[in-house]
Amino acid sequence: MPKENIIPFPLEKTTTQLYNKSLDQQVQHLMSLPAEDRIKAISESPDPEALVQKLPEQDFYISVKEVDVKDALVLVRNASPSQLKFLFDMEWWEKYVPEEEKAWEWLEFLRTNAPRQLLTWLKNVDGELLISLLKKWLVLEKVPDPDETDFMEATDKLPPYTIDNVYYWNAKKGDKLPLIKTILATLFELDQKLYFQVMEGIIWGIQAELEEDAYKWRKGRLEDLAIPDFYDALDIYKEIDLSDFFEKHYVDKKDINLQTTE
Repeated sequence: MPKENIIPFPLEKTTTQLYNKSLDQQVQHLMSLPAEDRIKAISESPDPEALVQKLPEQDFYISVKEVDVKDALVLVRNASPSQLKFLFDMEWWEKYVPEEEKAWEWLEFLRTNAPRQLLTWLKNVDGELLISLLKKWLVLEKVPDPDETDFMEATDKLPPYTIDNVYYWNAKKGDKLPLIKTILATLFELDQKLYFQVMEGIIWGIQAELEEDAYKWRKGRLEDLAIPDFYDALDIYKEIDLSDFFEKHYVDKKDINLQTTE
């Protein structure tokens, strides 16, 4: 859109005009506003979900990071699955390893403030990432044959929580218990086959392999948006050895006006 078509007036004078524009025009104007005004305009929109989901993933992420997380709630509550996934791809990883505490903080935030989005995340999360996180958060035991198990006798030996009388579990840390309960109960309601696959993955999955596969999925998504991962970025932005450059490209230093220090 030509620059002169962007609304040039203060936000409070242009609210009606803004919402009468197309979504593309609204998004362009929003991204020209200070973060606090952007959040205010989205909150007052007659259709905040459509407006938020029109934001490109990078602009959505920038908007979340520019304000306090509670002020960004209108963004998080109205985000699309791909926007949420991009947010967590950017927030949860340290080089090639998912940071479990950051993941827990975000998911606990969803549980308490945007439960619908926790459901959205569960429906779209990479299985390897979900299993790798749960392996770090809980202890799990499986009853081999529930029909032949004396549960009165086994109660003292098994972890205290179960949904199906097959998998018994407990949180390794008490603060994670409410989130784990919600995740497992929701999985069981959504898709029992998937629930059993996740529980078996927690028992038999190898942590390093799960994280490697989850990293590959994340890396592919970011590459689709032209965002290099940590190690690719190091290679792209590493200091160039000029002597090596000249040798490889058969360039005579005399033909290039460069000042080099020995």
